[in-house]
Amino acid sequence: MREAVIKNANLRNDPAPRCNRSGTALGVLVDWERFTPPDAKLIASRTGKFEPSIVRGVIRCSRGFPQVLLCDALIHMRPFPTSFWLACPYLTRMAGRLESRSGVSEMEGLLPDRGGAWLNYHMLHSLLRLCLLGRKRAGYLKRYRPGILRTLANGGAGGISYTADSFFVKCLHLQIASYIALGYHPVSDWLDEKIGRFECGENECE
Repeated sequence: MREAVIKNANLRNDPAPRCNRSGTALGVLVDWERFTPPDAKLIASRTGKFEPSIVRGVIRCSRGFPQVLLCDALIHMRPFPTSFWLACPYLTRMAGRLESRSGVSEMEGLLPDRGGAWLNYHMLHSLLRLCLLGRKRAGYLKRYRPGILRTLANGGAGGISYTADSFFVKCLHLQIASYIALGYHPVSDWLDEKIGRFECGENECE
């Protein structure tokens, strides 16, 4: 599992917080690789309709194939709240299998005891999304499209509307992608137990 250093992950009044060179928020250390034309071709072959311009970076498995995509905050000036998109077919299948076995409800049942961590997790996603937006676009939205800026700033993981007593998970694909990307999740122990191995054993992407 990837490791991340998370510090000072608090939303500020600044419409777009400063970012480090890898395009992620201050306090989060994540090394993203360049998304290449072969990557785009591989993803398009799996998903059909695909917008490669939205991808800002990629995390790869040990075999070099896309595992998680880092996505921009806007697509054609519309909000795109899913910062981390699960691209690995093995993990996508694992997520679907867990969901079919009430995995979403099971995860949601664990969260009330970890409410503070869950709230901070959503705030971190909001911060990352504003960072991906950048100062120039954030300034434009603040002046001309404030509703879009509010949507991007107020949504948590995957754009989820969150409060201190809200424990809506949305889907496990989103949660697994976020865990891999950040190296952190409020119920990482549950994910480790349920997923077990975070890479396929058959080299499915060849």
